[in-house]
Amino acid sequence: MLFAGLALLPAVHAAATPATPIAPIAPIAPIAPIAPGRWRIVTRQHIAGAALPFMKRHRSVCLTPKQPFPGAGEQDCRQTLIGDTGAILRWRLHCTPPGAMPANGQAIIDYKGQHLKGRIHLLIAGGRSLLHTSHPIRLHLSEQLRGHRVGPCKPTSATRVG
Repeated sequence: MLFAGLALLPAVHAAATPATPIAPIAPIAPIAPIAPGRWRIVTRQHIAGAALPFMKRHRSVCLTPKQPFPGAGEQDCRQTLIGDTGAILRWRLHCTPPGAMPANGQAIIDYKGQHLKGRIHLLIAGGRSLLHTSHPIRLHLSEQLRGHRVGPCKPTSATRVG
C-alpha cells in the first residue's frame, strides 16, 4: 500500500503536546550575490568553423543585484532569467538587431564577490537575403566573459564599450 505510513500519524499526533501555530514562510526572491558597481568585462568571441581568431572586447558596465547581466545595456536583445542558484545565474537570450540576423541562445555567469566569469552560446540563423546567398546561414557563436568590479557606478555612463 502506498500510504501505509499515514496510519502512524494519529498516534504521533495524539502523543504530541499542543504547539503554537507556525506562520507560513514567505518566498524569498533570489538575488545575485553581486557587488553593485562598475565592472570591467573582457569578452572573447569565437564563431565555430570560422578561420577568424578569437575577437576580444573590453567594456565597462554598471551591475546591480536587480540588473546583474553584463549585456543588459545592449539594444535589440532580450534576456530572460531561467535559473538562479545564488552565485550562478542563467539567462535565455533572444536578439533581433535591425539589418542583421536574429540570434538565440543561453548565458551562464558565475559571480564570486568582486569577480565574475561566464559564457554565452548563440545560434545566429537566417540571412539569405541579407548576405545574398542561396542557402540559409547558421553560425554558432561562443563568448567567454571575465570581469571584476572597479568602483562605483558613474551616473552618466551605465554602459560604455571600448
